[in-house]
Amino acid sequence: METTAHFTHIYETIIAELQKARQSVYVAVAWFTDRDLFQCLCERAATGIRVKLMLTNDTINFREGGLPFDRLSQAGGQVYIIGSGGEKQTLMHNKFCVIDEQTVITGSFNWSYKARQNHENITITTDAESLARQFVAEFRQLRDRYIRVPDKAPLDLGKVLKRLDLIKTLIALDEPDDLKPHIDKLAQQQLPEDLEKIVALLQGNQFAEAVSRIDLFGKQYTTLTAYVDAELSGLKIEIRILELQVKALEAEKADMEKLLHEFSVQHSLHLGDLILKLLNLRRKQAITDEERTEAETDYTQYSQEYAETRQQPRFELSADEQKELKRRFRKAAQLCHPDVVAKALKTQAESLFNELKLANDRNDLTRVTEILATLERGDTFVSRSETVTEKALLKHERTRLQALTAQLQTEVQALQQSTQYQTVSQLPDWASYFAEKRQQLAQQLEELAV
Repeated sequence: METTAHFTHIYETIIAELQKARQSVYVAVAWFTDRDLFQCLCERAATGIRVKLMLTNDTINFREGGLPFDRLSQAGGQVYIIGSGGEKQTLMHNKFCVIDEQTVITGSFNWSYKARQNHENITITTDAESLARQFVAEFRQLRDRYIRVPDKAPLDLGKVLKRLDLIKTLIALDEPDDLKPHIDKLAQQQLPEDLEKIVALLQGNQFAEAVSRIDLFGKQYTTLTAYVDAELSGLKIEIRILELQVKALEAEKADMEKLLHEFSVQHSLHLGDLILKLLNLRRKQAITDEERTEAETDYTQYSQEYAETRQQPRFELSADEQKELKRRFRKAAQLCHPDVVAKALKTQAESLFNELKLANDRNDLTRVTEILATLERGDTFVSRSETVTEKALLKHERTRLQALTAQLQTEVQALQQSTQYQTVSQLPDWASYFAEKRQQLAQQLEELAV
């Protein structure tokens, strides 16, 4: 599982991900006015991909000249409209997309033209089957809670799970004649797709496959509280999203800080000897006490920093190795980030995370790979959302993560807008830059020595 954060070209990035879909697309978004994104969904549905769209019943979505959502239905997709449209209706504020039940897109970005102009962000998590299942379950829970099917009762998951266990027992006892009343009671409820498939198998006497799907259904849904406590389910989903955003923002911030750190190191290695000679010469040429004190301080401080930089172990990497280092660091950082692990493991996670960052700063691909391998073998840290269960604690955790996310967004934006980062990130060739600076410093040194 790998999560990346995106702050620019968001709608183009979403379209690129949608075009990778081969089986299914689930979209739950409060406001949807972007015709390019809508056209992409229609095209995906027309190729036979299962496209399901859920949006809020709001005038923004259904104003005159708005998107023709019936076109998606005509192309083979399904559209679910949440809410009565009144002033006191329950608004569906989700903003997520699940592709092929493997990729999850979340963030602050509504699928609207206005969102393109705002400072928004999304996170994309790939190879995330377990996480994707949770979001699909949340999508189905929302659909079944608000979309009423005529003449069918709302789904009661607790009773359904008990009835499925009873059906399995009757099959094991070879008593198929007693199954019909229980199958009929299941069919009288508003069922999600996986349950509808189980009912169809039971009605067709395909008991072996039905039992297999019942076991899978039980594993997926008993670990969630969907349908049983809607608020608890929603809180867990919100916290999971915030955890992903924190990890992605921290990775983005770490990439920027590493770029600045690497530039600083290379600046010292390429120019440090000349800068030190210039500082030493200015120290000798100082006239007043104030000038001598300032020159002495500058020389001593830079001399110490220069010596430390030269003594630090460094690893020279090729462009491909640098790319691989970035990928492995991001993946490992998301597995041990101290801000989202269970509280009891925070100290251990901080220690490993600091070691990981140090290895990344030194371009130590071998050590980063070792740490990632350790984490992937199962020595991972359980996230807080998996250990915090009481509703009050979940709400507190949501508030904490919301504040942390806002802080990280501010820090990332500040780095992006800083003169230093913009200058360094836009330099096309560091070697040419340092060569030019070295020539300028040599000239200054020559002029001062006259």
